[in-house]
Order: sequence, then structure tokens, then C-alpha cells
Amino acid sequence: MTGTLLRMRMEKRCGRAATDHQEEPGGLWRLFPGNNHHIRLKSCYGKYLTASEEPFLLGMAGRKVIQDTPESVNDAAVDWEPRTEGFLVKLKTRRGKFLRANGRMPPWNNSVTHGHRA
Repeated sequence: MTGTLLRMRMEKRCGRAATDHQEEPGGLWRLFPGNNHHIRLKSCYGKYLTASEEPFLLGMAGRKVIQDTPESVNDAAVDWEPRTEGFLVKLKTRRGKFLRANGRMPPWNNSVTHGHRA
């Protein structure tokens, strides 16, 4: 599993194409083992898909998902738990929030956040 390449596609058809832009999570990711049956996703920029606690938009429930370098090897913000539901794999943070795609209309503009299921 270490170093396996993976392309993420969001379940929602919100028009988000895989991208190689550093500012936007997407495109090809390398899969690495995390802590306690979790995985870590590393971009071609050498940064990890990270669940931040910074609000995406003021007054909205979702939190930002960014590409970042972990502060330590035990940084839980870069660990994702793969959860299978049929043919889909959903990624869950250690705090119980799921990675989710947002729509392409403002103010979301094809963003990726993490939050509780609706």
C-alpha cells in the first residue's frame, strides 16, 4: 500500500475536475499508512491532505481541507480513516468528520471541506 497512487473523485457531480494546482486538494495522491489503521495522502508537492480546524466560511459548518506538512509524525490532522459504503470509499477524520465536495456556485466554488454528515 505504501506509495500507491490514487485519483480522488467526489461522489457529488459538482463539476470539480482533478487538478494539479497546489492551492486545491485534488489530482493524484500517494497513499501512505498512518496511525491505527488510518491512511495519509501525499500530493505531488510533498504536502499531505490535512483537515484543519479553520472555518471555511464564517457562519458555515464546514472546516477547511488544505495541503500542509505535519508538525510531527503523530499529527492526527493528516490521518484519514477509509470507510467503505458499497462501491464508495469515504474518508473520515479522527474527530469523526467526513471529507466532502462542495458545489460550484459561490461562495463554495468547487471547494473541499470536512464536516459532519447532513
